[in-house]
Amino acid sequence: MDQAKWNLSQTVVLAPTDGLIPNVQLNEGAMMAPFKSAFVLIQKQQSIIAFFSQNELETVKNGNEVELALKTAPGKWSKPNWNM
Repeated sequence: MDQAKWNLSQTVVLAPTDGLIPNVQLNEGAMMAPFKSAFVLIQKQQSIIAFFSQNELETVKNGNEVELALKTAPGKWSKPNWNM
C-alpha cells in the first residue's frame, strides 16, 4: 500500500498548453497506456509555421500581428496559389 501511495504521489497529468478540456478520459484509478489520449484539448492559441520568399515579407517585422487567409480542402493536398 505504501508503494501504491508513493506511485500516486509521483503521478501528474498536465496539458501541453493552455486551453479548454471538454472531454476527460482519465478518471481516478484508471490506467494509462503509451500513446493513449487522456483528454481532448482545445488550444487557446495556435501557431502556424510557414516559409516565404525573402522579398514577400520585407515590411513584416518580428512581433507584428498578421492575418492569413488559407484555402483548405480537408483530406486533399493542394498547392497554394500565392498570385494576388
